[in-house]
Amino acid sequence: MMHKAQDKNTSGIIYHYTNTDALYGMLKDGKKIQMWASDFRFLNDKEELINGINYLLESINDTGLYDKKYEHILQHMRDTKNYEKEIVTFNNCCIISFSLSRDDLSQWRAYANGSNGIALGFDLESIINQYQDCLQDVIYKNKYKKEFFNTLLKNGKMHGKILSNCIVIKNSKFASEKEIRFIKEIKEYKNFRLGKTSLIPYEIISFEQSSLKEVWIAPNCIDKELQKMSLKMFLESCGYEVISDDTKNNNLGNEKPQVKIIVSKIPLRES
Repeated sequence: MMHKAQDKNTSGIIYHYTNTDALYGMLKDGKKIQMWASDFRFLNDKEELINGINYLLESINDTGLYDKKYEHILQHMRDTKNYEKEIVTFNNCCIISFSLSRDDLSQWRAYANGSNGIALGFDLESIINQYQDCLQDVIYKNKYKKEFFNTLLKNGKMHGKILSNCIVIKNSKFASEKEIRFIKEIKEYKNFRLGKTSLIPYEIISFEQSSLKEVWIAPNCIDKELQKMSLKMFLESCGYEVISDDTKNNNLGNEKPQVKIIVSKIPLRES
């Protein structure tokens, strides 16, 4: 369920801040864009699930719209003091983080810091068409959090999506990220990557090649022209037509999907 994402994003593009290593992994298949959706239990902000749980329970109490079909999950949610113990019992739920923020310094520093940082611009409508129920705006303002759950409860749309809805609630101090999350519940993980303190389970999510519209080069890239040239060569080898950043994307009638390479406009000293 989207929460006004399209209304807030007039460009129709959402961004994933990452690095060239990740881009290589996404496109090396040559047929689809393959992104890694990590399990929510390995997120940086451990408080965000508790935040969502608390607002859900408040809404259930306020509306009186309780249904026994929620009990199998809610029984683990009521006592958040046992969060660290009970989190292993929750369903597998993986996410990919996108942002509405284009060429944003805080995003560069947090998620694509370094000379090989890039930001990938994806067509929002294309992703919605491929995964209609998986994109959700993160909600930061407290006044909208209870309203969000109240509406879901009244419309009977909570069943089967309890966890997915709880993990879109985030502390207001993160509001500058303007995050949109791809969220999918799965039965079993078959892929794992190395994290700082543990193995992190993830699911491979495939997107159509034409979903990728822009590749941004980080503001602190050491050699922007060399990076731009290498990205152009790589993208063309993956079947893309690279167009200038002042040209409008138009894949109608084109055999190859079109993509722009854009250098960040932020005047940051190169590292």
